Amino acid sequence: MGNAMRNIEKENKLINDFISNYSILETNEEIRVYREVWRSVILQAILDATSNSIKKKTKIQKIKALKWLEGDSPDFLEACCYAGFDPEYIQKRIRVWVKKSDKSPVISIIKEF
Repeated sequence: MGNAMRNIEKENKLINDFISNYSILETNEEIRVYREVWRSVILQAILDATSNSIKKKTKIQKIKALKWLEGDSPDFLEACCYAGFDPEYIQKRIRVWVKKSDKSPVISIIKEF
């Protein structure tokens, strides 16, 4: 198996851990699934915000994601609430993650979360 496939598998495992194993203590399965969905939304925004792609469309997505993650939009605050995350923690960390993303792969950023 090539390096690219190993990296994809590692990233997929870390993403699954991020979404599924981040202490969702909810015993109601329906609520637990909703939390996972909202965590996926936040994770996608983090991945977009830390992207180093040179494609114009991806750069636009990065800017939008950064504005959403760093701002005080009701949508962001609501997504964090539904995901069971502290919005202030996400906002404090995103600046560090964006700086690191210039030097590190996304895998190391997700591990840190």
